[in-house]
Amino acid sequence: AWFCADWRRALEHCELAESTYRASCTGVRWELAVTGVYRWTALAHLGRLRELQQELPDAILDAEARGDLFAANNARQGSHCLAWLAADTPHLALHHAQQALATWPQDHFSSQHYYHLNSMIHTELYMGDPEVAWARLEQAWPRLRAAQFLRIAYISAELWYLRGKVALTLLGASNSAALRRSLREATDRIAGGDLTVHVPFAALLRGGLAAIDGEVDKARGLLQSAVFGFDRADMPLHREGARMRLAAITGDQAAHARAEAWMTGAGVRAPARLTLVLAPGRA
Repeated sequence: AWFCADWRRALEHCELAESTYRASCTGVRWELAVTGVYRWTALAHLGRLRELQQELPDAILDAEARGDLFAANNARQGSHCLAWLAADTPHLALHHAQQALATWPQDHFSSQHYYHLNSMIHTELYMGDPEVAWARLEQAWPRLRAAQFLRIAYISAELWYLRGKVALTLLGASNSAALRRSLREATDRIAGGDLTVHVPFAALLRGGLAAIDGEVDKARGLLQSAVFGFDRADMPLHREGARMRLAAITGDQAAHARAEAWMTGAGVRAPARLTLVLAPGRA
């Protein structure tokens, strides 16, 4: 379910697996650590940020007390870094990601490095450092490709989406032909997939580029498609980020207020800043 981006079903299965491991099994620390990272990612995409904000610190402390670096690092980094960004504490996201990287071997590219990259790109977008994020992606891309991460449907979509979002952010300030090519490549790679997330990922990137090019009607239609697609994909936090970007383009203050209220209710302290991560672009 996780690799098919079916977040609600992934969460249900993870919770069942965790309860079974704890009630009926011994020697399953590794299995619990893996289940945990899948569960936290699902919670993040489902917009259940308050639960993450409560769980992650305890999970890190528990793993550290047991000397379990693998479990601690799984809690420290990944898409669920959105919990720290939602709390407007990017310094914590950076701290946890850097702490995790310092404890892990660097002679090969593993899932830990993928989680670290994910955290850093999200955090650098939040902090307004897209140039740093782009340099990091460019450096990591050959290793991602060599380690076969770009051959896994959802992970590939997520990585191309991150690449597209950083390119889109940079294009807001610089009309670079190279960045446009990178953004179009990312969009084309995503659009060729058949997971539910592929449609809103591609629509948001295309809508953001249309807005930069001053094609307001086209941008409106594409961002509306992204809002609908994220809703269908059970990704309400991303849905509201797309809605915030759409409202910025159309000047719909009521829609902006509704999206902002939803995000605040979900535990987001600075909705406008988090929108830089979820749905970058230029109004």
